[in-house]
Amino acid sequence: TEYWQSLPKKYCQYCKCWFADNKASVEFHEKGLRHQGNVRKRLSELRKKGSQQLVEQKLYNTELMKIEAAAMKSFQKDISSNPRLAAELASTTSVVNKLPEIRYGSNSSEVACGRYGDSHVEEESTTLVRGREKALDTIAKSLERKAKWLEAKTAEGNIYYWNRDTYETRNKPPKSGFLSLDEQLRMNITNAPGDMSVPSTSKTFKIEPYGKWQVVNDKPYNENMVDLQLPNSTLPQLAEQPVVTLTDERKKIEFKEKVVETLDPKRKAGECSFTFKKRKTDTKRCLRQRDEGE
Repeated sequence: TEYWQSLPKKYCQYCKCWFADNKASVEFHEKGLRHQGNVRKRLSELRKKGSQQLVEQKLYNTELMKIEAAAMKSFQKDISSNPRLAAELASTTSVVNKLPEIRYGSNSSEVACGRYGDSHVEEESTTLVRGREKALDTIAKSLERKAKWLEAKTAEGNIYYWNRDTYETRNKPPKSGFLSLDEQLRMNITNAPGDMSVPSTSKTFKIEPYGKWQVVNDKPYNENMVDLQLPNSTLPQLAEQPVVTLTDERKKIEFKEKVVETLDPKRKAGECSFTFKKRKTDTKRCLRQRDEGE
């Protein structure tokens, strides 16, 4: 079978045009002035775009550094002004140990001033405010997640870890982090009510949302009922009527089937004969007769 096949074509992304996909056409197009000019223009655009992206990346990194420094500074200020907040957040070992070592004096301000100037240090943009709020929110969530486990020691000197919410105890340190004994003393965190030096083995009781069940006892019948002084009933008392049973006394009618063998009273059954009447031809009708030649 014969079929039609189109010639293959090639698309040039620089010139935005199509041409025949063969060696001669490709070489002719690539050697053209239009194609070479478009290639040089595209390369210059890529260089400009790359340099612009590099500048934006540097600005973005410096903004992140400034946001992190402001977030940690605000966090340390809140903890120093309100020690109870530190007990609620219950920072982990790494965060607590790093807080005294971080210094936000002249070094951080000099870095910020050297890159942005004095005006950028005093005025905070909306991006910095949002970034600081997001950083504080992230730190608070991580600390809240890691503050559930506390370190404790038994009378024998064995170290174990217990959960503040469920009172679960375990011997191995949890992966989510825990507060050591020194950190608990530093944050004024006391143990749970009772003697928590020994691991608690009591089961946790489930609180019913609708309260406790109460046993309801039947009230005894009181014979000395209160007389409401109601009037006596004056309605006549109806005697009980006998129950009448209904019976179906209708007569049942029986129908018999009658078979008619023949409608002629003279003929007997089985003697019926059939005859066929011959049709008479009407000679008076004017019909065309056939000729001899037909």
